[in-house]
Amino acid sequence: QRLVRFKPRLSMVALDASSRAGWQERLRFGLDHGNFYSLQHTVVNLEDESEGFLESLSYLREEQGDIDQQEFLPAADACNMSAELDRAIFPGLLDAIANQPGTQRHILNISAGSLADEGFPAWFGQQLAQRAIAGIDRSRNHRRVYAFLHRPGLAGHHGFIDF
Repeated sequence: QRLVRFKPRLSMVALDASSRAGWQERLRFGLDHGNFYSLQHTVVNLEDESEGFLESLSYLREEQGDIDQQEFLPAADACNMSAELDRAIFPGLLDAIANQPGTQRHILNISAGSLADEGFPAWFGQQLAQRAIAGIDRSRNHRRVYAFLHRPGLAGHHGFIDF
């Protein structure tokens, strides 16, 4: 027999008002005290030697242990804070990417709040321009992000930028 453990994602569980308030307080504390950080990991194709890429994942540092974005982003969406988190976290990620040698591809996960924010593509384009990240076609990237924003049925989903 096979044991299967099911742990529902936070987004699958409705947050009641007290849970939302608790998450909002935790997220605000994390923003105010610089408790968000990101790590990059390499994703490679094991079947051939095609080019891999780096994916950036964010975490919320707390005393009882770090919380990954799969848990805090749905809560941030429920609290209408996810776009604010992206705008706080992305500049540090882009600084790290700008300071890396070479022209490797990168994946940045975008929250549902940023996908719904019509100002996000312009803001993201400005962030790229400020850092003059080598090898990025900013106009192509801008259109790709904008396409995500206008795809129907995105509520509650997360997208990504591949550059």
